[in-house]
Amino acid sequence: MESIHKFNIGLKLWSTNHELLAQARELYEQKVFQYIELYAVPGTFEGTIKKWRTVRIPFAIHCPHSAHGFNLAKKEARESNRIIFNEVKRFADELKAQTIVVHGGNNGPAEEACSQLLAIQDQRIFLENKPKIGMKDELCVGFTAQEIRWLRDSAGLSGIVLDFGHVIYAAKALQKDPFEHIKEFLELKPTYFHLGDGDQSSKKDVHFNFGKGNFDIARLVSFIPKGTSVTIETPMGQGNDLRPFVEDVLYLREISAPFKFRPAINSDSKKLFDWKNDIEVKKNSFHSQEVSWQEHRDWFMKKLKDENSRIYILFSHTAEVGQIRFDRAGSTGVIDISIDSQHRLNGYGSEALRKLSLKMLDGWINKVTGYVKKSNAGSYKSFKKAGFKEEKEEKIEGFDCYVMSLER
Repeated sequence: MESIHKFNIGLKLWSTNHELLAQARELYEQKVFQYIELYAVPGTFEGTIKKWRTVRIPFAIHCPHSAHGFNLAKKEARESNRIIFNEVKRFADELKAQTIVVHGGNNGPAEEACSQLLAIQDQRIFLENKPKIGMKDELCVGFTAQEIRWLRDSAGLSGIVLDFGHVIYAAKALQKDPFEHIKEFLELKPTYFHLGDGDQSSKKDVHFNFGKGNFDIARLVSFIPKGTSVTIETPMGQGNDLRPFVEDVLYLREISAPFKFRPAINSDSKKLFDWKNDIEVKKNSFHSQEVSWQEHRDWFMKKLKDENSRIYILFSHTAEVGQIRFDRAGSTGVIDISIDSQHRLNGYGSEALRKLSLKMLDGWINKVTGYVKKSNAGSYKSFKKAGFKEEKEEKIEGFDCYVMSLER
């Protein structure tokens, strides 16, 4: 996999999650993510650091929050905060982390948090915004952009971490429009982000995997500048399985992948011939028999001249990544799509289905229909993400299929 086109992806782990090192190393080598954000559980440095040092992956460190006793807003916690942060520094030093993510605390004044941040004096600290209301009904420090700006500037911090979920939950508690609240934080020009799905009706922090909540993830992603860091904060699978994380990365790829399209021309014939004969394409096709070059060439030239057929070539940057075809019968267009084997899992399929189908529905047809084999789970998922509905089930050419449709 290539990294998501405009930002670096971080995997969130706790220092106690060293049993996931083998999985993490493999996913990093596959370029599923670009760094680990390690939550330093207090008291775990001596027992885990040798294991974490074996991983040649960039690290950021997340300082413990109040649930583990670190609360910068509490004057009486100064000594315990100092001890905890000293261990955090050891993690950061040993793993050569350039960023330490810190919360401002709760149930205390921002001025106390600022005083303790000044006492710590670590230039790697990035301050994370918080919901207004904590999980135990605490009043959190740093739920407005104004307070985060003041803390950053007064304590001389390197930057901030914009947690989109925390902004949305704070906006709910403040009875503000969440995107107006987000825009206020964006004025601080953050370069580090936390992203997960959630429940926009909640005032308290909850985390879901992408597509399981009701956040407008595509819109949130559109706010993230190129070249920044984004830690995915979504639940792991049972037994600390990282497969849900991989699915979340693929979800981001699908909604982030930039692509364009153009009408097919004569010289595209060979590309379509090669795509048609791809093993995976043939497996998912209803007509998998061999087609000669001349048969394909004759068919292609006929399709280009057919006013009831439209073929588009999909491309990203300079790479041609696939094709999509619509065959019109009355007011309905039947869709055919294939993606080049080197560009699958980058989100081009669902984006092409959505954009090109909407284009066809704008005056050329009233309905788009796609036929998907039940065995083709990836294609079914792409159609669903593109907004298609499962109309019915049918048997076509002996195969059990879903009939997917999108109407004007």
